Amino acid sequence: MAMAMTGQSAIIASYRFPGTTQYRSETKPQADQPMNDNPNSQSPDALSDGIGGLSGRGEGESLRQLIETTGPLTWPVVRWFTLQLAETLEPLHRKGRAHGNLSPDTIRLAEPWPADRVVLDGDPTSAAGAPKDDLRALGVTLVWLLCGSESQAGLPADLDPEAREVLSALSGGRIEDASGLEDLLVSGLLDSLPSEDAAGSETSPDSSEFLQEAPRMSEPVFAGASPDTARTRAVPKIAAAAAILLLLVGGYFLIPKEPADHPAASQEKAAKEREANQRAELGRVAREKAAAELAATAKAAEELARKERIARELAAKELAEREQAAMELAQEEAIREQALRDADALVSRNEKVLESPASPASAKEQAFAEILPLAREGHLKAIELCGASYWQGSGVVRDQEEARRWFEKGAGLGNARSMLGLGNCFEQGIGGDKDMQAAAGWWKKAADLGEPLAMGRLGDYHNADPAAKDVRLAMEWWQKAADRGVPEAMTNLGILHSTGSVGDPDPAKAVELWQKASALGETRAMTELGYKYFNAEVAGKSEVDAFQLFLKAVDAKDPRAMTGLGVCYFTGRGTDPDKAEGAMWLRRAAELGEPTATRFLKQLEAADP
Repeated sequence: MAMAMTGQSAIIASYRFPGTTQYRSETKPQADQPMNDNPNSQSPDALSDGIGGLSGRGEGESLRQLIETTGPLTWPVVRWFTLQLAETLEPLHRKGRAHGNLSPDTIRLAEPWPADRVVLDGDPTSAAGAPKDDLRALGVTLVWLLCGSESQAGLPADLDPEAREVLSALSGGRIEDASGLEDLLVSGLLDSLPSEDAAGSETSPDSSEFLQEAPRMSEPVFAGASPDTARTRAVPKIAAAAAILLLLVGGYFLIPKEPADHPAASQEKAAKEREANQRAELGRVAREKAAAELAATAKAAEELARKERIARELAAKELAEREQAAMELAQEEAIREQALRDADALVSRNEKVLESPASPASAKEQAFAEILPLAREGHLKAIELCGASYWQGSGVVRDQEEARRWFEKGAGLGNARSMLGLGNCFEQGIGGDKDMQAAAGWWKKAADLGEPLAMGRLGDYHNADPAAKDVRLAMEWWQKAADRGVPEAMTNLGILHSTGSVGDPDPAKAVELWQKASALGETRAMTELGYKYFNAEVAGKSEVDAFQLFLKAVDAKDPRAMTGLGVCYFTGRGTDPDKAEGAMWLRRAAELGEPTATRFLKQLEAADP
């Protein structure tokens, strides 16, 4: 006859998920401490062997790693873990011992999981503390599994009431050990079951007490124990066996029995079968629900990880494409900038050749041939030089109408020198009628862009054009041009200061301006200075200095310089006298309309008929 179990014990026995919970310890047995081969031993010295044996640390992920991957778990899944952990801790707690280090980091999922087991790290044989310490630590761990933190404030508002009851009991110390925790977990499942018949489901006090003593009486002999110890411990085993046999035989005769066909016995048997079936179904449903929820959580985490991986790959691809495009753009820009630098260098070199009077005609032609393709491609400086070359006939046959076309192209692109040239075309009627207002308009645009020569031309316009006569405004523009190094503007300013056209005459200022312009090669300034030196109006300067200035200025076909040079030769002042040479220069000046030369020649003819 088999002994009957209590209702809760039966539920606990039937409510087992796949696998078991085992300890994993880093403690290894010493050579003089042989391992107990009996896995069911409950002796203190072989406690670890009795609950699964000692081995190397588990390689599965911890519960902390699981939660970091999937997020908080639902109560059915957490109940699953809790039942397995309570089952593992129960042998320890029955001995009054504790694991001593329960946490999400010391509870691991062995591989493969969940078909295998849950592993506890640590060495329970050397742990200090009481079972309640384990339960409090387990309560903190359950909170962390349910909400991802160790504070109950983070628990969801709709948490299962059973979960709140379990957490309250763990944190409040109402449970003494793991066995009490198992009973509490099962009690919720029993609420939906019919209550047991107290008289038919419990054992008699004598048999219950006997069963409680049975494990102690049947403790196995440890490997390596002495023969005397073995013989001593064999006696309780024999006594236990005899007691059990006696109980079975006595029970058969002493316990009243109802007839096999008694209706009450059949009903009780059927009720117990229904209860057993309900317990089995309840366990199956709980297992399936927990497994399904865990699988769904894992699937959702996997899907999220997949989407994140795809997003990272797309982001990395887009970044790589942007970087590639930026690199190609930078390379193209570098090529363009290098080509522009090369073109600028070529144009700058040929500009010097084209503007230098000392450059041979062949060199100028070569220079023009090199800049023309760049001008056609839109190089602004090359366009400007093409217009100037056609205007002056430098390196190409002079064609001022063609020059105007290049000036118009450059002016439309914002080139100040081209605007200056286009204004000159309107001034002289090149390619159309003369139009001084249009000329002044283009000079003003060029001057606003900082072109010094255009500033000088505006000064000329306001000094000479009757419709725009304004000597003060002319002086302002000439001053701007002179400040920027335009020698013609310096000469004109000197004339204004010399004659007192604006304010009092200032001969010294005039001489200063002419000397600066003369040093820059301005022939009109040389002529004005020559007359000042010839008339001894400048200290330290003589007729010889005047003669040298006149001699330089005549190269520019300046009629006043020709007149001064003719007087020097004719009179022998500043040079050796040579009347024939002097008369020749005077006639050339008169032919160009210079009035002083004309008067001098008439005086000579009157004196020597």
